[in-house]
Amino acid sequence: MKKITGHKLVDAVLHDANKIATVWKDNSKLVLGDDIGGLKDFQQAITDVTDAHTDAVDKILELTAARNLRNDKVRSLQSMVTRARSGFRAQFGPDSTQYQQAGGVRTSQRKKPSRTNGHTPAQN
Repeated sequence: MKKITGHKLVDAVLHDANKIATVWKDNSKLVLGDDIGGLKDFQQAITDVTDAHTDAVDKILELTAARNLRNDKVRSLQSMVTRARSGFRAQFGPDSTQYQQAGGVRTSQRKKPSRTNGHTPAQN
């Protein structure tokens, strides 16, 4: 059996609890154990879960909006950093100290390409 989690679990439990509450209303003589209490306690538990779930969903939506705003600002700043670094490269050159200080890799410090076939060129 697949385990139900998250919103689906809450919805399933509330659906089942509301069914039980409806049947319990029609059969008010029903007595369950002390740990469940009476119908009013059961209905209050349903209300408490509904309120808590609504609050959680609201906070999830708020968090999603906050994350999206943060991600937009990060992308904007990342674009500025890239443009600034390109400006240092254009102004001072690709092998300059300033370009390196801005986070770029100087041309002289780049790894030289190597042959992939493992052979050295034939000497004349």
